[in-house]
Amino acid sequence: MNENKTQTEAFPEPEEPKSKGGRPKNNPGIEAWTGAALRVRRVARDLTATQLGDLIGVSQSTVIRWENGDAPTEAKVTALSELFGCGIDAFSRDPVIG
Repeated sequence: MNENKTQTEAFPEPEEPKSKGGRPKNNPGIEAWTGAALRVRRVARDLTATQLGDLIGVSQSTVIRWENGDAPTEAKVTALSELFGCGIDAFSRDPVIG
């Protein structure tokens, strides 16, 4: 090891886990993203993933990734909550089905 390197340079902090798109897997804007909550709301509105994506400006594959647990950005969570008429916390808990 180079003697001039500091301890942090020699042993850098591990990076936060990233999604395939390069974003952090757990967005700090939403504590515990639950994709199932998004899926339940989308299906209840009779929307396809493509239609939902068109409404908020993302691709169908992005919606599917979110439904599978990859957290969206805080701005997109806000857009989803406005679209579905719920608070952002509605996406951080399991949906009530019944």
